[in-house]
Amino acid sequence: MTNKQLGTIALAGAPAMFIGVNIENTFSQFQDSWFTGVWGIVYITAWMCSLKVLQRMEVAGKGFGKWLIRVMFFTLTVANISNVVQILTAKNDPWYFFYIDLFWPISHLLMLVLGITSLFNRQLDKQSKIILFGAGLWLPLALVSMAIFGKTTAVVFYPGLYNAVMWGLMAFIAIRWREKLQPAVA
Repeated sequence: MTNKQLGTIALAGAPAMFIGVNIENTFSQFQDSWFTGVWGIVYITAWMCSLKVLQRMEVAGKGFGKWLIRVMFFTLTVANISNVVQILTAKNDPWYFFYIDLFWPISHLLMLVLGITSLFNRQLDKQSKIILFGAGLWLPLALVSMAIFGKTTAVVFYPGLYNAVMWGLMAFIAIRWREKLQPAVA
């Protein structure tokens, strides 16, 4: 897929968490249900599309950053597996769900590391570096806002909206980055 195609998918999925959490808070029967798994798959898959372009751009460099993005793909894949499990099983089942669901916050923590790493790479313009760093701040800011305002208020208003905007901006980075011409493989 082209960067523009991946970025477009990422842009379409960027508000998935914001929309999903708001629906869950409006209709309690959807909280932590199959519905959470559905919007989770949309959200994580869109994030992976942006990450693929960021990988092509080498936003975190060729050494540590190359491995960081590979680890992020692994954690996002496991997070998506937890979404599939949530769709297919009853609430809080099976016993291992808690452990694979931890890959959601681990992925967000790694996004912070990617955001910091990208600040030191010359591949990106200043605005793109700020966007990636801002996207990486999502988890710490979400935790602080939940501690101050409580889970429901904080998740619906601040982190969900902030996440939709930052992931949308990350998708725009992917959309606008030009494809590098690769030599034809015979």
